[in-house]
Parts: sequence; C-alpha cells; structure tokens
Amino acid sequence: MVSYRWIGKHGMHLADEDAMSGRARFPADHMPEDCLWVALVGAERAPARLAAVDCGAARAMSGVVDICLADDLPGSGHFGVHGDDHPLLIGGAVGYAGEPLAMVTAKSPEIARRAAAAILVTLEPGSTAGNHAEKEGLHSRFSCGEVAKALDKAHRVFEREWHVGEPAIQPLADTPAVVWPDGRGGLELLARSRWVQRDAALLARVLGIPPEKVRLRCERVEGPWPAQEDLGNMLRLGLACLRVGAPVRLVPDRNRVCGSRQASVHVTTGVNRSGKLVACRIRCQLDGGAYLSGAQAYLDLCMANLLGPYRLEHVEVEAGVLPSHSGAYPDPHIWHGAMLGVPLEQHLDWMARELGRDPLAWRQSFVLKVGDFDALGQKVERPHGVEGVIRAARRSKAWRHRSRRRRDASAHLCWGQGVALARQEAGSQTEPARMILELGADGVLRLLCGRGQLGHGLQEALRRAAADRLGMDPGLLVIPPADSQDASAAGPALSASSSWRLLSAFLDGADKLEALLALLARDMLGWGLEAVKLDAGMLRQAKREASLEQLVGAEGLRVEGRGEAPPRGRGAYALSMARVCVDELSGRHRLLSLETWLDVGQVLSPDSLARHHALACEMALCAGQNLAHPDERCSAPDALRLHPLRTRDAEGPFGARPLGAVLLPAAAAALAAALADALHSEPGPEGSK
Repeated sequence: MVSYRWIGKHGMHLADEDAMSGRARFPADHMPEDCLWVALVGAERAPARLAAVDCGAARAMSGVVDICLADDLPGSGHFGVHGDDHPLLIGGAVGYAGEPLAMVTAKSPEIARRAAAAILVTLEPGSTAGNHAEKEGLHSRFSCGEVAKALDKAHRVFEREWHVGEPAIQPLADTPAVVWPDGRGGLELLARSRWVQRDAALLARVLGIPPEKVRLRCERVEGPWPAQEDLGNMLRLGLACLRVGAPVRLVPDRNRVCGSRQASVHVTTGVNRSGKLVACRIRCQLDGGAYLSGAQAYLDLCMANLLGPYRLEHVEVEAGVLPSHSGAYPDPHIWHGAMLGVPLEQHLDWMARELGRDPLAWRQSFVLKVGDFDALGQKVERPHGVEGVIRAARRSKAWRHRSRRRRDASAHLCWGQGVALARQEAGSQTEPARMILELGADGVLRLLCGRGQLGHGLQEALRRAAADRLGMDPGLLVIPPADSQDASAAGPALSASSSWRLLSAFLDGADKLEALLALLARDMLGWGLEAVKLDAGMLRQAKREASLEQLVGAEGLRVEGRGEAPPRGRGAYALSMARVCVDELSGRHRLLSLETWLDVGQVLSPDSLARHHALACEMALCAGQNLAHPDERCSAPDALRLHPLRTRDAEGPFGARPLGAVLLPAAAAALAAALADALHSEPGPEGSK
C-alpha cells in the first residue's frame, strides 16, 4: 500500500490560504475609476412578440450614457457555441421570460436601474415558431435485443412516467465582471470563465473585432462544480464597452430567476418469475430551451447517462429534444446529463418495493460484471466499482439497522428511505491535456493548465500531488489565473475526465522536470543520477544540496507534460441512501440523513470530497418537482456521511479515477425515492400489471 504525506489526508484546504489571508482577488475587487454600469431590460413574458420600445424618458435622464436596441447590434446580432441562434437583444419573437431586449449604460447602478425601468415595452401575443423554422426538435434512438417480445413474455411489467428537474444555479457571469477598452480598438475582460480561449474567440467573432484584440482573464472560480457562464451577458458587456469607449460592469439583477430544465422520462420494465430484470424501454422528452443550437450536445449527454451500470439484454432508448420557453442554454453542462440518470434509479427503487425485494441485493443481481457487455455494446474488461459500493453499503451499520418505522398517525408524520446508484463514465473521446511546469530559482512551481480556471477541487488535488511527487512545500505551488492570450494554456476544455488528464499531465511534466534537474546537477555539480527533491529553493540529493538559482539561473526551467484521456471503464460510482420525514398535512419534508458510498479509486483530498457531497445534497434538495420547498435542509454534520472505498486504480494518476458529477444524481435519486417511499405514491393511470 502506497503511503503519502499529503494525498488522502484530512486537514486545512491548501487552496484556501489566499482566501483566508485576504490575498485572493476576485473580479469584484477590480473597480476602474471611470467605470460605467450596464442594466438590461427583459421581456416580461413568453411567448410573445416585441411590438414597440419607447426609450424617450430613459434617454432624457441625467447620467444615461447610451441605450442599445436590437437595431443597433453589429452583424447578425446572434451568438451561440454550437450555432448562432441566440439573439444578443431580441427585436421580434420572445424566446423566454426575462430575455434581454434593451441595454442601458449609465454613470451609476442606480441611474442604470431607473433608466431601465423607464423604458416602455409593448408586447403582442405570439410564439417562438420563427426561432425553430429549421429545427423543430432532435431525436435519437438506440436498441439492443427484442424489447417488445421480452415485455410480452415478462411475468410482470412495470410502467411509469417520471419527471426530473435540474438545479437552478445563478450563472457565473452574473457575478461582477469588468470589461474595459485596451486603447487599440480591442477589449480586455476580467470575468469568471472555465473556457477562456473559447469564450474570447466567441467574443471576437460576434462583436466583429480581430481575435488578437480580445483578452479574457479569469480570477477565481469557486466551488467544486462552477455554474455555467452566461455567455450572452459577457457579449453584451463587450458590446457596451465598444460603444461607449469606457470600462463597464453589469448591474446585478437580484430578482432574476434562472431557468431550470425539466425532462419527462417514461420507463417500462419487465421481470421474469424469479424477479430478474429482462427488458427495459425508456422514452425521454427533453427540454431544449428557447433555442436549439445546443440540442445535439444535450442529446448526446442524455443517451450516455439514461442507462446505469446494469446488464440489460433487451433495451430500447428513445430521446427527443423539443423547444420550450424555459430559458436559453447555449452549451449543455455535465449536470444536464448526470441528472438524467435519476429516473431509472427511482423506477428501480419503486420496483423493489412492489416486488418486496431488498433494493441493494436485487440491483446486485444484474449489475455489470467482468465479461459482460453494457447497453452500448462495450465489453467490460476490468472489474466495475459498482459491485464494491453495493457490498460496502449492504455491510454497513446504517443499512443493517435501518429504521422500520413507517408512520405516526397521531402526528401526521411518515418516514421513508430510498437508495440510488450512479456512475460517471469518463470515455476516451476527449483530447489530451497539456500542462506547463515552470520552476523558478526561488523554488516556486507555476502550473499553467487547461483552457479555464480550475475549481477548488482540482486546485487542491494538484497541490497535494505536487507536494508528494516532488517533495516540495505545497505553499510554493502557484496556479495562475487563466488567460486567453497565454499560449501555454492551450489544453482541452474541462470535462468529467479533467482530474485524470490534468494529474496525468502533471506527473508526465514532473518526470521530465526531475530528469532535467538531475542532468543539470550531474553536469554542473558532479552529482549522480539518483532521485532529487525540491525543498524551499534548494535541490537535495541524499546528503548533498545546492540552491536552485545556482542550477537554473534567473530564467528558471520550463517543461511540458501531456495527459491522455482515461480508457473506457475508468468512471466513478456512487450509491446513496436517504432518509426523510414527511408531514402528511402540509406535504413538507425534512432530510434526516444522506449516506453515500463512493468508489473513485484513491481519494486525493477527503475534505474536498466532503464539500462535493454537501453541495450535491444541497443541489439535490433544490432540483426537480419532487424535491421542491424543503421544510428544513440538512445542516447537522452527522446527517451527511460519505464513505469513500479504500481502493486504488493501478492505471490512474496516484491511483485515482475521474470524479465528475457522480455524487449529484446519486443524492437526487435517493432523496426522490425516499420521498416516494414515505408518501406511498401510487403509480397513477399507468402502473404495473
């Protein structure tokens, strides 16, 4: 068993030192003296059509610098990641409530708000059919075996429709961002973005300026799962800056309600006389939002996540993305796919109750094993961690001594519990990661990685990896903010396998750095080629030591590491068990406990993992119709328990596997199943036969 000094150990979050000491700078800390403020005017309802906009009163107000409408936009006035169908400012059909139609630039946020409120907007009844003239929706289908015949021969068929929602998280760009002119006809932006190079290229293309004249820098991105950027607001700020020739910031809209995608999933399953699952049919209707340019990417995420890690001989999946007025989603997030694993887990938990089976033992009878083929036809060549999490949960005290108490009629209370299994598959389709390691003469190691700013989880993992791999003080590791003009940050965009690729790139770079240092020590100092260690600006080998400045000079050393994507089957697995208490009169519920068993290989930072778990619980409580209006959220530390399995992946960096968003669907499905168990919800018009 490999032992580490920093990896896998509890303690203070190393990446938090700057924040706790006050040294960390956020976008809100940058305030130019001549900064102007931009307020957006949104449509009150959708569907509708914009009939007229009266800006006379707003233009007459003192302190108003500029008002921009759809007719003032450069070029087509549209943007998008996968296709330009999102308008910067609407001039006709309204896609969703709150969609911006005018932009006011003023000398203070108060003046900007008053001017925006003074703009008179006239809307007519209408539809967004014009936005979908070319795309009425996308559909995808996958089948294996003979589902219809298997369902006809099944001893018992379970059929039910499930609804799942996604957490409504405020976009990153709604936090203070600053845009100012660079004096050469270009723009410089300081904002929160995970894909700085992609977003900078989008800004240049839509605003009609050369790419080299757009610079996007990122300060800090908080949280393990940073929310999706509002690309439209970034572009609107850039446009306002070009029009007025002065720095601008966005006036925060405290009344804004973020859209939340909904999905309807119809699941039909059949079992034989022994209770074995023999067939499964899933028909899913997805919410594509007001504009469908990102629908294909959303559909691909859906097809990859609808089926769990189960052995299904007869399976059929059909999914479609349809337009709606819920909001605009230019680029699907990993959440969008992860949450779609929830309905099948709810369905399996309901089936186990109807069949009178232990939900864990029953699932274990048909999970994937070595030699099996998954639903996509891929052969399982390595042991799946799914069996490990099920065995660990079944052996746990929480499961063996789970409460049998169901209902207290006098107090109108009922209790329920549910379990759910989730996986985060990290395939090999993503491109390799590049990372630049720069070692200075003072012993400070700078890591330049990825196309955007890393969250706390990855920063913490890299700090611990550097401390253990190179034997250096983790405080001497610096991860600079992402910069779109930094060529060394030309790695791939972040995804579910980011941790694997970035850690692998670091290890590759660390090997090259050590080899280069050993060669320099041999040639300049006459040392041997044994292993060397870095320690506070010194290079040490056995009992010898020398200053780095003596070896590397003032320029320092620079090497590049490369990290390949993980092979198929290297995903993470999680199993959650939730207990809830429901008031039958009011329908409000209280979360009593949420326990999760997790197999991600070697855990690099247990504290970061605990943060992931707490955030997954909070987001699951807010996600979907089944989890609306919680009466009391889980705040007691002992109510949230995370049990990482003590495993290592021989091929993974430091024995770890990609984590991704596996905790969110497991927690959400377990909570929803527990509520259904407590309320004894009936199947409705379509039940089991």
